[in-house]
Amino acid sequence: EIFEEELGTSGNVSILSGPTFAMEVAGKKPTAAVIASANPELGNHIQDMMHGPRLRLYRSNDLIGVQLAGAVKNVLAIAAGIAEGMQLGLNARAALICRGLSEMTRLGVKMGGVPETFSGMAGLGDLVLTGTGSLSRNHTLGLRIGEGLSPEEIFQNQLTVTEGAATSVSLQSLSRHHQVEMPICEAVYRILYQRKAPMEALTQLLERQMPESESIDWGQNNSDLCEDFFLPRGSRFFLPTPSLFPVPSPSQGKMPPSYFCIFWEFIT
Repeated sequence: EIFEEELGTSGNVSILSGPTFAMEVAGKKPTAAVIASANPELGNHIQDMMHGPRLRLYRSNDLIGVQLAGAVKNVLAIAAGIAEGMQLGLNARAALICRGLSEMTRLGVKMGGVPETFSGMAGLGDLVLTGTGSLSRNHTLGLRIGEGLSPEEIFQNQLTVTEGAATSVSLQSLSRHHQVEMPICEAVYRILYQRKAPMEALTQLLERQMPESESIDWGQNNSDLCEDFFLPRGSRFFLPTPSLFPVPSPSQGKMPPSYFCIFWEFIT
């Protein structure tokens, strides 16, 4: 949006994102990432230039989803760091990452992103890395808060940038504008800027209304989703193997059926 406002074009913009700590990339550790571009030719060109034996690049045309995932995961990494600093355990960290991914996906799809983006490199991949890795600045910020330091004290003395702190403010506006519930990200904002104690925020998260389902409503009927992927009604598949996929021809212009649709038809 900023490129569009300032330069009048977004057609030649590409976004590189994914689970990539700079130190490990520089050390030639095996790494995978995603390059998103609205211009397929440009995306292919960048992939050809950067792809190598130690850097595997995937392509995407979902500029919105890749950018949003890269921003939201920083806020969730702060939350994961707080949980670790409070010594809440590995179960809590796994639950936080899982539900945080759900928040990311709900907002991303509402803003025009592709659902699959958030289970890929820019979404789940980067969230796991940033939310658990000791090299993550955002995770470290949360860790220190969870251990008892105040955000004000940390901000005054830190020399590095923790993007998630500023992003939590933006997410407050975006989630309200798009009417998307993001309780974990909101809790981070309140801890950082409204002096809410981490234990109080945790208690409020756990005392929310009992959940009925963890499924994500993408605004479509499940059967409609299956029709969109050319999966015949009444199909019965027991194993998601390529030999069982009714893969459409390129002329049909649609992707192969998703696992979700296969199992949806299987259980109905």
